[in-house]
Amino acid sequence: MNIPNLDLTREFVLNQIKDVRYFYDGTLTICVITTLADFKIIGSSYVFDERKYNQIKGMEAARAKAEAALFEHCAYYLKAISSN
Repeated sequence: MNIPNLDLTREFVLNQIKDVRYFYDGTLTICVITTLADFKIIGSSYVFDERKYNQIKGMEAARAKAEAALFEHCAYYLKAISSN
């Protein structure tokens, strides 16, 4: 298989994102990233003390976890296709 040489950069990974949505339940924040291939990746954040909850920080933490998971999926995929 002739696979182009792809670099696994932050830019490459973020360019795979088609849509980002957030869901909330109390102090739980869930970030759902939908990729260009319609694959869903999730990340979540939670604060036990409601007095310390900050929605923006919750969104940032949940998205960071979802992006880290997306990076792992992209790394696996690129490794798998480059092995063939």
